[in-house]
Amino acid sequence: ITQSEGIVNCVNSTNNYISVTSAIGYDAPMNYQWYKDGVPVPGATDPILFFNNLKHHQAGLYHARIGGPGATPHVYSAPVAVYVLRPTEITRYSENEFAENGGLATLWFEAHVNGKPIEDAIINDEVKVQWYYYIDGSNDRLLTNNDKFAGVKSNYLTIRNFRAIDEGEYYAIVTGQCGTVQTKYMNMELEQLSIAFSKQPENVAECVGMDVTLEAMATTQSSKNITYRWSKGATPLTDDAKYSGTMTRRLTIRGLEAADAGAYTVTATLEGTTVSQKSAEAVVAVVLGPTITQDLEDMEVEEGEQIMLQIVAESSPNEVLSYILYFTGENIQSGTAISGAPIVWTKENAQPEDGGFYWFIVTNNCGDVESYQAEVSITSGTTDVTDVSSAGFILSAPTPNPVNGDAQVSYYVPVSAQVRVSLTDAIGSKAIELSNEYKAKGQYNLNINSSNLNLTSGTYFLILESNGRRLMQKVSVVK
Repeated sequence: ITQSEGIVNCVNSTNNYISVTSAIGYDAPMNYQWYKDGVPVPGATDPILFFNNLKHHQAGLYHARIGGPGATPHVYSAPVAVYVLRPTEITRYSENEFAENGGLATLWFEAHVNGKPIEDAIINDEVKVQWYYYIDGSNDRLLTNNDKFAGVKSNYLTIRNFRAIDEGEYYAIVTGQCGTVQTKYMNMELEQLSIAFSKQPENVAECVGMDVTLEAMATTQSSKNITYRWSKGATPLTDDAKYSGTMTRRLTIRGLEAADAGAYTVTATLEGTTVSQKSAEAVVAVVLGPTITQDLEDMEVEEGEQIMLQIVAESSPNEVLSYILYFTGENIQSGTAISGAPIVWTKENAQPEDGGFYWFIVTNNCGDVESYQAEVSITSGTTDVTDVSSAGFILSAPTPNPVNGDAQVSYYVPVSAQVRVSLTDAIGSKAIELSNEYKAKGQYNLNINSSNLNLTSGTYFLILESNGRRLMQKVSVVK
């Protein structure tokens, strides 16, 4: 038996065949049956098996069974392979590419040739590649390896010292056993290395202790990535317990403090280049909660005179603060004031009922502060005889004063309450309780008999105590 070699050819190719030749004595007739992968091929009973218009499904291992007349035993040919090659196929390629002026430009494509990567096919000399520079389709320039171009016969083309004159469309023609294909046109342009901010960071004012985020956005026509770096003033920032996102387009400042106030900028840079752009400044203002720098004090005001209360509250410069003035828990005035400017309240013609506790509450967006609760006492009478009052309680001066015998004292209770009236000497070592009773609202009189109380000449103090209030009058005894 003699037989042909196998087939390696392209899909749809013609005039492909495998054959066997055999002989037996006396020129006896022979019979044949071809097998593919061990399975009889229907109708394949000739010594030659033709493959016209070769198809992928015909690939495989073939052998022939050869028989003679009568009981002549069968013999089998050796198996031969039929390989059906796919057409060369471009699978991937460069999109529009950019290169820096004077830089290195690269274009590439990937392909399958005879069922294997193009790199292997080039090494095995199974395919030819040629790069071209497109002009008009008829006069395109065939590229050669030189100081400008490298890889003109591979699937990777490099262009050195890329300039504006090198801009344009490039393509490759791939020629293999199963035909010729052309890549698409791949555009290579000079990269425009410019950068600009489409979003600038904005000024922000926030309260102490809050977190603040500054945000910017830069854009470029370049294919390069943009990197960011935040700074405070001239000092670059790094991520730590205070800052995060210092190398991104969003900077977060945690737990705002007075020291964090200032101007912040971000510099955007095209990665791998020195091309950069600095943003506009974003001013971070730290808003303080209000503090009182001049507070209220207790005071005595003579009946009929003016009451004047004044405080000074400060926060951030020129900030508008809100305030409310309270009298014994009641809101009697509200308004606004500039930080650092005096807040003043006055009342003409003070009356006993105006005596009591006054205080301010000052507010801004970052909190509030309460002033000292100042007690305003309204006095009345002559220079020798005056009344004292607090929160509506009034204690008159003894009459006569100095005392040589009996003296009369009156007091006013504004609400029903337990009221204690006592007398002590100047050093507080001797205390005499004159009255300690639950009293309804009203005016009460009390007699002080210096003889019955065994008072010696000297100075004493008459004290009224009720509802947490304490009023005092000076008493002089002369014997």
